[in-house]
Amino acid sequence: MPNVRKRLIETLFGYKYHSREERAVYIVRYFREYLAGRVLDVGSGGAGLCSYLDEGVSIDLNPAASPDVLVDLERGNLPFASNSYECVVCTDVLEHLENLHGIFAELVRVSRRYLIISLPNNWLEARAIICRGQHMRSMRRYGLPLDKPFDRHRWFFGYAEAEDFVYGMAARMELKVIECRTYFGTRNHIKAAALRPWMSSRRLHNLLASVLWAVLEV
Repeated sequence: MPNVRKRLIETLFGYKYHSREERAVYIVRYFREYLAGRVLDVGSGGAGLCSYLDEGVSIDLNPAASPDVLVDLERGNLPFASNSYECVVCTDVLEHLENLHGIFAELVRVSRRYLIISLPNNWLEARAIICRGQHMRSMRRYGLPLDKPFDRHRWFFGYAEAEDFVYGMAARMELKVIECRTYFGTRNHIKAAALRPWMSSRRLHNLLASVLWAVLEV
């Protein structure tokens, strides 16, 4: 019965992910056409995206993620030649970096053709805390823990800011935005469908979308 329910939800609302591994499956399902040739997975997190690719290379800061190359993105340029990958994938990574703008430029530099990124809507979790007192898991990235965490979010922004960033950087660096996909999750997908006739897309996405996915052509 759980598998039947899961397939029904996928049919109605599309594939939804709840972990890094499931996010890798999401990338393969919806962006397969851009993943031919050499692909660089930046900040892989041990999610296993490269296992679905013919020529995938993973990089990460954490040795526990077992990346092909250990790279600290805060320390400078990517250790690869320009235009060395057909596609560069960087999902749920940029918001963790103080050097966000520099690394974005580096992603473009090493890509020969495509760049796939995802950015979160941080205000979605913040509203849950403000309105319902509900502690969302991802908000731990902004908390005040007793022990210094291994990783933190360095930037706090909503969906519209993420969208403006993507289109703004594309214009500045002469990139083409091929896709800008809104990810709601199952529950908010239903809410969005109900509110869409009464609300502008920008306001709706700010309110309910959890992630912006973008594909840019270099």
